[in-house]
Amino acid sequence: MELPFLEDCLGCPLPRCQKGCPLGNGIRDIISFVKQGKEIEAATLLHQTNPFPELTSLLCDHQRQCRGNCIRHIKGSGVDFPSLEYAISQSYPYPLEQKPLNGKKIACIGAGIANLTVALILAKEGYEVEVYEKEGFIGGAILTGIPSFRFDKSVLVEIKKRLDSLGVIFHLNTDVDEASFEKIKRTHDHTFLGVGAEKENTAGMTLSGDIIGGLKFLYSLNVENREQDYIGYKKACVWGGGNVAIDCARSLKRIIDDVSIIYRRGEKEMPASIDEVEEAKKEGIGFNLLCNAKNANIQDGRLKSLTLVNMELGAPDESGRASFKEIENSEFESPCDLLILAIGEKPDLSKFGNVDGVTLVGDCAYGAANVARAIRSGLDEAKSFIEKN
Repeated sequence: MELPFLEDCLGCPLPRCQKGCPLGNGIRDIISFVKQGKEIEAATLLHQTNPFPELTSLLCDHQRQCRGNCIRHIKGSGVDFPSLEYAISQSYPYPLEQKPLNGKKIACIGAGIANLTVALILAKEGYEVEVYEKEGFIGGAILTGIPSFRFDKSVLVEIKKRLDSLGVIFHLNTDVDEASFEKIKRTHDHTFLGVGAEKENTAGMTLSGDIIGGLKFLYSLNVENREQDYIGYKKACVWGGGNVAIDCARSLKRIIDDVSIIYRRGEKEMPASIDEVEEAKKEGIGFNLLCNAKNANIQDGRLKSLTLVNMELGAPDESGRASFKEIENSEFESPCDLLILAIGEKPDLSKFGNVDGVTLVGDCAYGAANVARAIRSGLDEAKSFIEKN
């Protein structure tokens, strides 16, 4: 495995890269093993904390996590661990040794990355695992929300093959409601609920053909292939500064020419991946920073413009980012005929009724996050369950 940039690793006594990794990957020691020619040992160490390096190497916000925390990043570019992580995933697949069946049945509601992690760990441990998923595919938000130009989703096909080989049973196209949820709980020894954060914030705006939630918009492209629905628009705005907003904007830019993002803070405060923001800039997407939407102006049933307001930053809030407030009398009107709302998502478990005694994993446990945190959630909950049983 010839990756000459690994020589840049200083082998820090207190590796900042590992601290910045949501999974706590032993990055320093993994690199050290590879430099010594001990690639199997490197892969073994990586797999102890990360069963899906083929996902994290491609989808993590590396500039805020491992690479951005590398000591070399202070005066240049951090060590490119993601490339090593990907190389390991291709050359040394995650081991699938399995214990004998123990007679206990586990249900996973939702086939997102957190629950796929649960299914993998528990199936290896000897549990009979069944996964229930309303869509006809696995992957959750990774498949429905991430554009194909950013991520080759055939990776998910390989992950499913891996789980199939462990005997995991998938019930796809199965929408679990309160009644079927209760039956599943009765017929399994334990149930993990990992249905994501699908309830979109609309900020009081009425959704219509011209005003669409970001998750719904991405689903229409990534699953339903409805690009033609947006061809006639001239001026699109995406309201938000997270990864959903950037994915919406970059997807739209491939359909229409004039696309811009509206975000109430500055670029430094944007939660979106730094690399993806840079890609959006290169593609010609506009950024209206320190700006917020106040009203959507409708004429004859169609969106014609937005009333925007300028913002200013203040002291850090509870999130650690700068707070913000409107600048008085700074409202202005901006043409817009398509508005995508990407201003936050949260879990909605109301359809399941009583979730007592069920383990929540992934985004439905803590709100929308990232792929590494989803894997970490699945690992932690699966290992905790094993220890208690």
